[in-house]
Formats: sequence, C-alpha cells, structure tokens
Amino acid sequence: MTRKKSFRAGRAISEFDEVEFDLNDQKFKCKRAMQGAVLLEFASRADGESGGAAAGALYGFFADCMEASEYERFRAYINQDDLIIEMSELGDIASWLVEQYAARPTEPPSGSQDGPPTTGTPSTAPPAFVA
Repeated sequence: MTRKKSFRAGRAISEFDEVEFDLNDQKFKCKRAMQGAVLLEFASRADGESGGAAAGALYGFFADCMEASEYERFRAYINQDDLIIEMSELGDIASWLVEQYAARPTEPPSGSQDGPPTTGTPSTAPPAFVA
C-alpha cells in the first residue's frame, strides 16, 4: 500500500499587500512577501547561543526583506554617527517584519466540521531575537 498526498503551493507576489515601516522620519519599503524557507532560516540562525550568529542572521534577514538599494539606504541610516539605534530596536523591527510575513494567508480559514475542537490560542509570535 502506498501512502501519498499531493500538495499545491505558491501564490503570485501580486496577491500580497505591500510591507513598509517607518524608522523616525524615514520610510523603508520591504518586499511584499518572503519565502517560508527564508523565515525558517532566519528563525534557526537567530535562535542560538551565539550573539554574533544572531546579529548576522538579523542583518541577513533585513537584506532578504528589502531590495538591494533599499537595504543599503537602511544600513547607512542605522549606522549614522549622530543617531544611535539600539540593537533591541532593530530586533523589534525584525520581529514585526516576521509577524507580517508569517501572518499568511490574510483570508480567514474556512470552518472545519471534521476533528475535535481545538483548545487554546495558537501562537503567531515571531521567533525571539536574542542579543
């Protein structure tokens, strides 16, 4: 006997809403959506014992979220000599972005008649960034 299940996956990028955030007086535009694999990679690299690896994961995640020119503008902004942006603030931005990208699909799921009812509230919290 063969056990088999077929999966259909993927949506056109145009089906996703735009994602952007403001940092002080600057607006940064991000990609509309991220591959699930990118989110998994970030979560696995950021959730470790090494602060250096977590910092690298954070920079990599921002680079993945933005087009190259936007990321360079972001890097220049957060590295100014006359404005200090704390690591915790960058972690807050990354957490918000993960939340936006992981909150798919945006349509409510259809009701299910099969199976027992679920208890509790499922977590949509992004992975914790450990400095």
